Amino acid sequence: MTDSASAIRRAIGEFAGDFGVKADDKLFEALAAYAGLLVEWNTVHNLTSVTSIEKVAVRHFLDSMALLCVLPPGFARILDAGTGAGFPGLVLALCRPDIFVLAADATAKKVSFCKTVIARLKIENAGAAQARLGSRAAIKALGSGFDAVVSRAAMDAPLLVKIARPHLKDGGLVIAMKGESVADDRQALLQMAQSPGLQMGKSPGPQMDKTPGPQRPQDPGSDKPAIEITEKSYTLPGLDKARWLLVAKIGKAIGSIAEP
Repeated sequence: MTDSASAIRRAIGEFAGDFGVKADDKLFEALAAYAGLLVEWNTVHNLTSVTSIEKVAVRHFLDSMALLCVLPPGFARILDAGTGAGFPGLVLALCRPDIFVLAADATAKKVSFCKTVIARLKIENAGAAQARLGSRAAIKALGSGFDAVVSRAAMDAPLLVKIARPHLKDGGLVIAMKGESVADDRQALLQMAQSPGLQMGKSPGPQMDKTPGPQRPQDPGSDKPAIEITEKSYTLPGLDKARWLLVAKIGKAIGSIAEP
């Protein structure tokens, strides 16, 4: 194992299992190669302020792995909205070969970096595309029918729900990775779900069995919530403040939310 891979194992190896990651030498070597590309590109393109191997391992790789706690089991198509340098999407693809991840961003250099990572690491279950999420062009370019749309601090949760809806299958998940702003995002989602423009049909399937969240808004025309909101907290080693996964399960929407 390379020195970089060993450093990543020391930094996150004992914690990755908490998120359901089956970590082995192959994964750590892939993450080491990813970190090397990130540091190399960062000297020119300023992709991240975190550049040490250990901090990249915790704040980017391990943080991305936390999403595995709430992703659906089995095959799933995941859209990473505003992926930046590929977080969390490409890390999810490395950890879960049984899913497909499309990493999307509006910035060309970030998409170019993601494509380089995919090519160099030979990640067969991932792709990258440049698109301004929320536009009609993005709907056409990225497609629909995704099981989940995820985003790591790229935008507030209500905006993420709006831009995600055209890309989701009925009953799909919107997962926002949040920090201290989780309370504001939660409240905004509750208000959003109760607005007339967001009345949806019944949400299929059972309620997600996650950490209990706030009271879920009820659709007046249904005995189940149109948007089921749940949340899960987690911590990262060496960081005191908790982070949150804010999950919204979305039913069928009426009308379009995309701007031209």
